Formats: sequence, C-alpha cells, structure tokens
Amino acid sequence: MGKPNKFADPTDLDLRLLRVFDAVAKAGSFTAAEVLLNKSKSSISMDIAALETRLGLKLCRRGRAGFALTEHGKEIHALCGQLFRNLQNFRDHVGRVASRVGGELTAVMDDNFPFGVQAELTDALRSFNAAHPDVFLVLRTTSPEHVTQLILDGSADIGISAIPRNVPEVALRPLFDEVMVLYCGARHPLFSRPDAQITRKLLSNYDCVDVASRQSPAARDITEQMRIRARAGTIHSRMLLVLTGNFIAFLPQDFAREWVERGAMRPLLASDLSYRHTCYAIVRKNLTLSAACERFLEELKRVFAHEVKIRKRLTVAARGPVP
Repeated sequence: MGKPNKFADPTDLDLRLLRVFDAVAKAGSFTAAEVLLNKSKSSISMDIAALETRLGLKLCRRGRAGFALTEHGKEIHALCGQLFRNLQNFRDHVGRVASRVGGELTAVMDDNFPFGVQAELTDALRSFNAAHPDVFLVLRTTSPEHVTQLILDGSADIGISAIPRNVPEVALRPLFDEVMVLYCGARHPLFSRPDAQITRKLLSNYDCVDVASRQSPAARDITEQMRIRARAGTIHSRMLLVLTGNFIAFLPQDFAREWVERGAMRPLLASDLSYRHTCYAIVRKNLTLSAACERFLEELKRVFAHEVKIRKRLTVAARGPVP
C-alpha cells in the first residue's frame, strides 16, 4: 500500500504553505519572493520544506545552476492556480448569495410627483432592479393625503411625496426640493398684464386655489394673503382650474413649463412669490426595514445626491434663484 495522503483534507496551514510556494514559483527564487511575501528567505525555505514534507514530493531545486521547479513542482504550481481561482469563485458566489435580496417591495408615490425628476426616479428603479432582480416590484400612485396612511397601515414599504403627513410614526427622509410658482391661464384678466403692474395686493382680489402643502413659512405667508376660493389636491386638478381662466394657483415650475411654452398659462411675480418645498421618502419609524427597502432607499439617495444640480434645474430661469 502507498503512503497515506496527508493532503486528503487540506488545512488552513496547507493553504498558507501553497500560497508561499505559488509566490516563490512566480518570483523565480526565494530571494525574489522575500519582498513579495514580506518574509525572510530562511522563513520561506522552512515553509517550502514543510510543504514538501506534507506532500511527500520534491518541488524545487536550488544550487549553482539557480532556482528551478521540478516536474512535480510544475504540476503542483498549475494546481495551485486552479485552487486559488476556485477559491475566488467560491468567495464571489458566497458574496452574491449573501447580498441577494428577494421578496416584494411596494413603493407608493403621490399624484403630485414632480415631472422634472422622473429621470432620477427611473435611474433608481433601473439600478435597483438590475442589482436585485429577485425582488418583485409593486409601484402605486395615490392622492398625497393617502401616501402616509399606506405606510402606516403596512400596505406600502416606502412612500415618496412632497406633501407628507408629519406624524410621529413615520420618518421623513428629504430627497430634493422643487420650485412652486404662481400661474394664471390665458383667459385670466392678469394674463396680458406685465409683472410691473401686478402687486400682491392686486393678486389678493382674484380667486386662488389653495396650495396642497404649506410646509414652508414662505408658502404659509403667501397663502394667507390670497383669496382662497377653491381647493385641489393634485397638480392636474389645479392646472385644470388655472386653465379655466377663473383661478390663479401654485404649480411646480417644471410641470407648468410646457403649458407656458404653449401660451396656455404664465407665471405671476415669479421672483417675488415663488417658494420651495421638499419631496420626501417616507418609511415607518421604529420598524426594521426589509433589505429591499433599505437598498431602494440607498438608490434614491444616490440619484438625488446632486442636489445642487437639481436646484439649478428647478430655478426660475428668467428671474434668478428662488430665495
């Protein structure tokens, strides 16, 4: 019977010795391997001798003719390459298994989601889906007042809204700001009047649609001076009231831009009456978020990280930055 194979069950020590041998073989000598391994030549020599004893094989020769691998050494070195590649593949697969996210993610957005940042949201969804293809995505839209309720009752994992209910049970994570500007329709008496002839006092004589959110002091201050004669919770419903020519109303600048270019509406005192409000990601507070929800929040944070760029895009072009 042959000698028992001491390498039938390789240990951590065996792997370490094989890595030393691999480095020596690649370096071409014990001396050249000193720097690569950060070990002394005598220590390297002891490791190679220990490996040869473990294997029962002569792996290399040293002498006046220089360093050279034996035939066995060449074969073991080739096997080392295979072993280390397999170990790396194993680590990569374990990493993918550990990071794999599954289950279902329900995200709900309010009907007022800003048109100007659709590209960012699309990017977040694309990247999230590519990284976590096992997650079943459910996207919903609803009225702003219902977004927070769906988070509270567990019907949705994450909400995105510019008009959240600020209740103790939810956490609001700012994503970006949008600019709100006062508009009138082409049939409104103020449409053809230049801004120089328009004052806040004059505006207070005309019917105004109540803003959906008064989260900023600027919004509250402006609204209190208006003659509120209608209320509409979504952008589209406010736009319809503006287009009647009977009302003035605040709309997101990016949303209204297309209608302004058509000549269907115009901004009023944009530099004086514009204000910003913030769009938030909404999650349950004091609740362990699912891995899918955490990853999606990270994607939202990434795509909306360039706040300066977004602020610049949402700035009132003709009037300069909104204070």
